[in-house]
Amino acid sequence: MKLYEIADQYQQMMWEMEENELPEEDLRKALEDIQETADEKIDAISAVIKNLTGDIEGLKKEAAALTARAKTKQNNVDRLKQYLTAYLPRVGYEFKPFENERHRISFRKSVQVEVLPGFIEWAEKNAEDLLRFKDPEPDKTAIKEAINAGEVFDFARLVENKNIQVK
Repeated sequence: MKLYEIADQYQQMMWEMEENELPEEDLRKALEDIQETADEKIDAISAVIKNLTGDIEGLKKEAAALTARAKTKQNNVDRLKQYLTAYLPRVGYEFKPFENERHRISFRKSVQVEVLPGFIEWAEKNAEDLLRFKDPEPDKTAIKEAINAGEVFDFARLVENKNIQVK
């Protein structure tokens, strides 16, 4: 039986108890049986939640370890590319590619913008179209502190939530 079905059954029994349609002792026994069934179901669901939470923690640790390994390997790739970039031209491969049966290494020119210190201040005065401005966003921590201090806002309020905890 599903928990929502147990809850419906419990509510029906409560209604019947209020309406006195059945003997009180029979209703109390039925309510106890339903409560026992609900308790077993809740316990089983809680066990599943705890198991899944443990799985999640293990997966997060494994993901962090894999991310660290990938970062180490990427750092090695970057370092080796810098090494080749520095020394290929010194051994005659500046203007022609290195080629053999397994590899082809060549240089491709690219252009990127290097922004020097002072550019932002200059652009603010002379060329704002060269700057990007982020949209403002609410500081929820500051808003919460202000509301708790007694301030009232038309477009912000504190909302109380119920967060279930399974330990």
